[in-house]
Amino acid sequence: MLGTLDVASLPVNTASKVRLTQGLLDLRAGRDGWAKAQFGQLPSGSAEQAWARHAVLVTRVKRGESAVKLLPAFHELAQDTGAPAPVRLEAQLAVARLQYESRDFDQALESYRAVKLPQLDPGRPALYLEEAWTRYRLGQHQQAMAVLVTLDAPSFEDAFLPDKYLLRAQIYLDKCHYLPARRAARQLLRRFAGTLDAIERRAPLAEQAVLLSAALARGPAQKAQALYDRVQRERDLLARDGDGLGRALYDHLKAVYGTAFAEASRVREVKLTKVLEGEANRLLDAAEQVRLVEYEVGLKLNARIGAHPDELVPESQEALGPEDVRYRFSGEYWNDELRDIRIDLEDRCGGKT
Repeated sequence: MLGTLDVASLPVNTASKVRLTQGLLDLRAGRDGWAKAQFGQLPSGSAEQAWARHAVLVTRVKRGESAVKLLPAFHELAQDTGAPAPVRLEAQLAVARLQYESRDFDQALESYRAVKLPQLDPGRPALYLEEAWTRYRLGQHQQAMAVLVTLDAPSFEDAFLPDKYLLRAQIYLDKCHYLPARRAARQLLRRFAGTLDAIERRAPLAEQAVLLSAALARGPAQKAQALYDRVQRERDLLARDGDGLGRALYDHLKAVYGTAFAEASRVREVKLTKVLEGEANRLLDAAEQVRLVEYEVGLKLNARIGAHPDELVPESQEALGPEDVRYRFSGEYWNDELRDIRIDLEDRCGGKT
């Protein structure tokens, strides 16, 4: 409906939102000229214009344009004080991710650290995990492990981050902490045992609470679910309070909401199915990688036993225990220090780091 709406008679603020929606629909459909025409009519300096700029850049990334070409535009948008804070945040994240994909890890780390979350924001676990991988690529194993400790904070308990376990196991392995590496690898397999079993049995993915929660946490499925919930809520209100509208109007609105609910259900099913498959593949990939880490740990332990048959394999112990963690607060908001945690991780391969 919005895609074909004539906005000439609408108030400016409402018209801007509709034009943005129309331009996004055209952009998604590949009608770049139409999208440009819609975006060109957005008020200069408006939030809608900033979101349009971001959408165009993201579309160019998806179409395969080089990071070198797009980075300046994303950086300019991230630094534009006239753009809304959410737009600047998304642009800054795009800068960091493009730099990471270009293997410019030093600049990527600097960009990740420059991300400014809203005040009192509990934090974004995906952001911290990306920073951990960046530090790992730079050889900053201790700092990467510290970020993973951050991801163990209570506010991230339900975050779907299978890579967290993989990276922790890999760091332990690189530092020759073989038993902690094995334990970290097995932690993923234990944590998602039921979900992995259901995937292997080809059970309906939508019935797996872990995958469903991850799919609805962000992106297209989240938006489709929000639309579905809103239409359902308004339809229920119509059914409850529609008697006072008169029979003709009630019947008309009932038909309209019936059509809207059917379409919202269809879109939700399409989006959710696609995202669920992606999350399931993401979990399967991580599980396969940790199994490889577990296998490599076995090889390392067997090699040690073969080289020194008279020595005992070290007893199983955690590289980090409760007594090794210290929290010092001075009245600040509880998560202000999460990105500044530091740890010491011994290099058992022969030396300290």
